[in-house]
Amino acid sequence: MHKWMPVLYANYFGILKDVAQQHGYALALHGSFVRDMDLIAVPWTETASLQAELIKGCFEAIGWTHGEDSAERVYNARTEKPHGRTAYAIPTGGGGYVDLSVMRLAA
Repeated sequence: MHKWMPVLYANYFGILKDVAQQHGYALALHGSFVRDMDLIAVPWTETASLQAELIKGCFEAIGWTHGEDSAERVYNARTEKPHGRTAYAIPTGGGGYVDLSVMRLAA
């Protein structure tokens, strides 16, 4: 890990918080900012976007588009987690990434 990564992640948090709000989600930080930036997105409004739309917005805001990386690849590589979470790893370049866990929309 590069020593400048936490500074990059701190800047990305503000950007991603705005993207999440535009999609009807609240965004929270957890973890250490060392190897990656761990975030949790929680649907917050009645009109929260689908997860695919949120991931696309986040990737377009900060994602590294080198090689095979794309919003679609990130969305399709998701991992289902306990308690209705879905995890996505958004590459940011320089070896860093955002680990974004998104809570499921209510049925």
